[in-house]
Amino acid sequence: MTARLTVLGGSSPSTLALINGLAAVGGPPSLAELTLHGRDADHLGAVERYARTRLAGLVPKVRSTLRLAEALEGATLVLHQIRYGGLEGRSDDEAFAEAFGVDADETLGPSALRCAVRIAPALMRLGRVLTQTCPDARVINLVNPLSVSTAILAASGVHCLGVCELPLVTAQLAARVLGVPLASLEWAYDGLNHRGFIHDLTIERDDQLPRLLERLGGETINGIAGDVIEELGALPLKYFRLLRSGHRPAGGRASFLMQLGADIFRELQESYPAAPPSLARRDVRWYPDAVVPAIVAFTSSAPRRMVVTLPHARDVAVEVQADVCATAIEPVPGPPPNRRVSAWLDRFAHHERAVLRAVAAPEIDALTAALAADPLLVNVDVMPLARALCRYARQEGAPSWAFA
Repeated sequence: MTARLTVLGGSSPSTLALINGLAAVGGPPSLAELTLHGRDADHLGAVERYARTRLAGLVPKVRSTLRLAEALEGATLVLHQIRYGGLEGRSDDEAFAEAFGVDADETLGPSALRCAVRIAPALMRLGRVLTQTCPDARVINLVNPLSVSTAILAASGVHCLGVCELPLVTAQLAARVLGVPLASLEWAYDGLNHRGFIHDLTIERDDQLPRLLERLGGETINGIAGDVIEELGALPLKYFRLLRSGHRPAGGRASFLMQLGADIFRELQESYPAAPPSLARRDVRWYPDAVVPAIVAFTSSAPRRMVVTLPHARDVAVEVQADVCATAIEPVPGPPPNRRVSAWLDRFAHHERAVLRAVAAPEIDALTAALAADPLLVNVDVMPLARALCRYARQEGAPSWAFA
C-alpha cells in the first residue's frame, strides 16, 4: 500500500523536526508523497528544500503549495498542525489569562477556552474542505486544545484522531525509575488529553507502584511527587501539577516561540543542509514519540499500540490505548481505574462537556458554566472571565456547530 501525506501547517519551524523523524524511520517505505502546505511562502520554500534533502531516496515526491485544496487533493493521510492566528493568537490567549491572574496555558484553563472559541470557526471550515476534497483520508490532529479540536473536526465528518507524546513519555520515565526496559512494563491508561493517568503498572502481573514509590524517594516524575502518586494509586501526567496550589506555568511562552522560530529560519539559511542548531532549544518529542509512530501505523497493515485521542459521537474526545493500522483503529480494553482516578476523570469529562457547549454557543451562561467547572479555577470568581470571553466571542463572531 502507498500513502500520500499532507502536512497542514508545513511552514512551521517545528516541521523540520517532523522531517527528521520521518527520515529516522526511512520514510516510512510506503510513503510515496509528502505535500507541505503553509501560509508563509518563504518559510514554506525553506522547509520544502530541507525536506527534499533529508528525505532524498526515502520519499519519491516532495512538494509544497500555498493552496489548501491543491494540498489535500488525493491525500490519504493528513497531519493537522495549523496554528490558527499564529503565535500572536497564542500570545493574546496567554495575556487574557494573565490579566485575570490565572494560569496561562495553551491546553488547559481560560487560555485554552479562549483559544477554542477563537479557532472553532476555522476548524469547521477546514472540516468542510477535508470532507469535500479527501473524504477518506485519515487526519492526525495535533492542534491544541487537542481534545476540543478533535471533537470539532469529528463533528464535521472528518476521520480523525489526536496524538500526544505525554502518556508514552510518562511511561518511559516510570520504566527508567524502575530500572527496567519499557517493553517489560505493562500499564493501563485512561484520560482526556493532558489530563490522564497511567494505572495498573505491572511486570508479569506484579504491581510495580510500591517499588516505583520506593525507588523514586524524594524525586519526581515530570514534577509529580511520590506522595501524589501514592494518594492517587496511579501516575498522572505532568499537567496534574497545575491542580496543586502554588504551581504556575512560566509566562511568555508565545514570545519565546516567536523568537525561536525566527532564529531557526535564519540558521536554516546559514546552515543548510544541516539542521539549524536552535531546533534543539525546544523539546519536540511529540514528533518521534507520537506523530511519526501514527504515520507509520497508518501506512502499515501491522497494528501498532498507541495512546490516541478518539472522538465519540455526542460526547467528549477521550485518550485511550488503541491498536492502529492502515485499516482500523481498535481501542484496547484494560482494567478500570480505581475510584480516586475515576472521580478525577468524571470531573474532567464534566468540564470538557461544558467547554464544548460553550465553544458551540459562547454566550454568558455557557461560558460561566465552563469556567465554573474548570478544576484549575477553584475559589476563583469566574464572572469577570466569562463576561470578557463573551465580549470577545461576539466581536469574533459565534461558531455555528452543535454539541449535545
